[in-house]
Amino acid sequence: MKIPEYHLRLKDFVSVMKGEKVSLSPFGKKKVEEGRKRLIALLKEGVPVYGVNTGFGALCERKIEEKELDKLQKNLILSHSLGAGEVFPPEVIRGAIFLRANALAKGFSGVRPEVIESLLVLLNRHIIPVVNKKGSVGASGDLLPLAQIALVLIGKGDVFYKGREVKAISALKRENLFPINLTAKEGLSLINGTEVSCAYLAFNLNLINQLFLIANLIAGLSFYAEQGDRRVIDLRLVRLKPYSGQLKTASLLKRILRGMPNRTERIQDPYSFRCIPQVHGACYEVIRFANKIIETEMNSVTDNPVIYPEIGVLTGGNFHAQALSQASDFLSIALTTLSLISERRIFYLLSGPPPFLIRESGKNSGLMMAQVLAASLAGENKALSYPASITSLPTSLNQEDFVSMSINAISKLERIRENLEMILAIEAVASAQAIELKGLPRKGIIGKIFKEVREFVPFLEKDREIGKEIRDFARNLYPTLGRCLLTNNPFSL
Repeated sequence: MKIPEYHLRLKDFVSVMKGEKVSLSPFGKKKVEEGRKRLIALLKEGVPVYGVNTGFGALCERKIEEKELDKLQKNLILSHSLGAGEVFPPEVIRGAIFLRANALAKGFSGVRPEVIESLLVLLNRHIIPVVNKKGSVGASGDLLPLAQIALVLIGKGDVFYKGREVKAISALKRENLFPINLTAKEGLSLINGTEVSCAYLAFNLNLINQLFLIANLIAGLSFYAEQGDRRVIDLRLVRLKPYSGQLKTASLLKRILRGMPNRTERIQDPYSFRCIPQVHGACYEVIRFANKIIETEMNSVTDNPVIYPEIGVLTGGNFHAQALSQASDFLSIALTTLSLISERRIFYLLSGPPPFLIRESGKNSGLMMAQVLAASLAGENKALSYPASITSLPTSLNQEDFVSMSINAISKLERIRENLEMILAIEAVASAQAIELKGLPRKGIIGKIFKEVREFVPFLEKDREIGKEIRDFARNLYPTLGRCLLTNNPFSL
């Protein structure tokens, strides 16, 4: 892929995250060189440029002498390279490097082409900075984690290289590469942006897009296991409330259940079954919204200040990640909703007969504790779904008085997603057990889903240790159940 790219899609990001090489196009190089010339001209005229010939944050009124400009940029990286907690997966940092390089390649930041090319060398040679998850408040951008990335460019910090964590300078030497000397504005342009938050959310959203389809496949399996009343997915009824997600969900359930027997005599089912189209459909609307947000952010210039053609310096707040933070909070609520309704279906399925879906219950406890685990995880998701985007705390002597807490929001979302994966795995196991105990036919899409579940968790004839089986299944939800509907995914975005 060549940059700058102005119409990035999530699939493009995923491709780079997985290893696609990236280069700076001749057009991009020219744009960057023009931006650099504009910056140098402004400095020669003595124009004050934030973070170039001034201090940073609350120190923005402090003027910096010309002879100290380059040192200022190096000091910025050194002083801002903090972090705590676990480290990001290398894929997320690959994505962040790519997004930052793409934004810089649009020519509004005043950096030299060498800076962008140095970032792309890290990407293409698979030298990936080790970056802590905790530390960013999401304004001014992701200062701390982006500084940990920039640290590698000047030969410091640690990297993932050939399967090991090593010193950055060691990896650079092995690749015959040299640290770069940062000059005016380049340190600031490397760290003043939302790219780590954006990459982290994009990484999770790519999985959430897949997980939503899986949640609906498993809901369909449960609906069949309970022989739900199919009038609730009659499209004539569903179209009377014409939300896209509701219609897509009902259509998929009809497709899953096509050709399968329906023996229900109930007048109405519990809401966790009857309202699957309405509840899952509402969650789809949130996921669709989040996809629009992430693609807007991926194509944005989030630096500050920017060097604009024919105008000069424009100072603003494009580094603020409030949109990403709120989208993550909305997703957390949507995924918590899916976990809660799934747990209710598990509870209902385990009501039997037989109780806890096991023969000789009493002597055997069956799936009793599986529902307890699901309830624990759903309860944790409730607590985690409190919005991070409204937990601002002022920083930098109140100069940065309202921040987005975007990475905190995404980190919570990631934990909610992981909990939901386990809850859905439990629901699938409970549904498969109910289908087998009831002797219901298994064919078509239902048969495919059932078979994938049973590959990991065989029929529970009597009590056995099934914790590892369910955990293994949860870890493999994407490659297994993703195969059950290979074409015409109604939720493709």
